[in-house]
Amino acid sequence: MNKSIIETIEFALAYIESGLTRKLTILDIAKAVHMSKYHTHRLLSRAVGQPIMSYIQARRLSASIELLLESQYNIIDISRYFAFEHEQSYIRAFKKLYHVTPAQFRKAPLDLSLTEKNDLSHLKALHDGLIFTPRVVYKPTFHIVGPRYKIVQEDNLQNFTANLVANQFMNKDKHSIHHKIHDHVYIGFTRYESWEEESYSYYFPSVQVSSFDNLPPGMETNVIPGGKYAVFTYVGSFHPRHLTILHLEQISDYIMKYVQLHKPNFYQSQPFHFEYIDESLATEHYCEVDIYFPIQTITIE
Repeated sequence: MNKSIIETIEFALAYIESGLTRKLTILDIAKAVHMSKYHTHRLLSRAVGQPIMSYIQARRLSASIELLLESQYNIIDISRYFAFEHEQSYIRAFKKLYHVTPAQFRKAPLDLSLTEKNDLSHLKALHDGLIFTPRVVYKPTFHIVGPRYKIVQEDNLQNFTANLVANQFMNKDKHSIHHKIHDHVYIGFTRYESWEEESYSYYFPSVQVSSFDNLPPGMETNVIPGGKYAVFTYVGSFHPRHLTILHLEQISDYIMKYVQLHKPNFYQSQPFHFEYIDESLATEHYCEVDIYFPIQTITIE
């Protein structure tokens, strides 16, 4: 993939717009952007906020409104024009989205929420990738095992210390850990010893486990509390093994600015965060990382 991630998404959405009146599959789009079907579907669905084929259908239905308002066009002709295989397929899809049939709308037009071409202004382009606006999830308490490292910020900036220990863990240490829940999922847990202390932190390259039994030498345990988390997803055009503090600092700057703008809903409630990387998604040209921040919960006094 030679284009940047944001350019790939822009190209794909323009390709979709040009194909609203012909049959279009995820394989067609994947070939156009030179990505796998899986990564194309995942990336574009994240970008538009819904499954990409649902977005395409919603765009076709929205575009059909103008022709419905012109009495010289038959509904069957409109359905064919927008690449629906059958008139009934168009009618069913229209009713499911708008709760009226095309004929009912034509007879008595009413207010509808249309799906226009997706506006990518909500995406933040960073060096070698982009970050999506966050989603909020509830994550139950879970357990991790991994070595602990004291990461000095200045050393990390110069020598990519956290990246080195993360790769060492994945290539060597992970295999010695028992009771792994997801062998292909990496968790990079960072705990700050003080809210005010920014010169260092403790970093745990780790995996989630179902039990702390048979702990290998040099490994430590952590219990990550359940609760509400703001999850920021970063996608880059490189393998996760090349994710360094330079990328994470850009991501962190964006997150901090976002949090400042959206207080109190995104107030970080505890002095830690963690990276979640599913390596089964990774390729030499695709990195996806979810960054979890614990956020405040409502209390009743």
